Amino acid sequence: MTVHERSRLIRWRMGWLPGKPQACRNCNQIDNLTTQLHVIICFQICENPDMDIHAFLNSLPKSPPRSSADKIYWKNHWIVLQQFLYHLESICLPPDEPIDPTTYTDQSPFIAWINGSSPSSTTTPSPAHA
Repeated sequence: MTVHERSRLIRWRMGWLPGKPQACRNCNQIDNLTTQLHVIICFQICENPDMDIHAFLNSLPKSPPRSSADKIYWKNHWIVLQQFLYHLESICLPPDEPIDPTTYTDQSPFIAWINGSSPSSTTTPSPAHA
């Protein structure tokens, strides 16, 4: 997992992301404030009924999955979650603080770990193999 991925996940879990509620720049409705509930609905993150972010994070695997169905599940959900958090961060930061798009990648070290590939040198240690 990259430093940016971990930072976004921690800030989400702590309630620091999306930050102080403000008018949502995604839907541009003044009445809609950037609360966790609103941004989940606004970004349509819950189109998939089993994509409860907190439950998903609580169930991250401790070792790479073996079945291809599990690998596909984790890869797809991880990419959706990271895209959501990247876009959320981009609308919640002041407009004069652009986010470097290279901090988001669908070539995540977590996905490499899930697929059994060796992670790149920019990664943090992966969970211990059982």
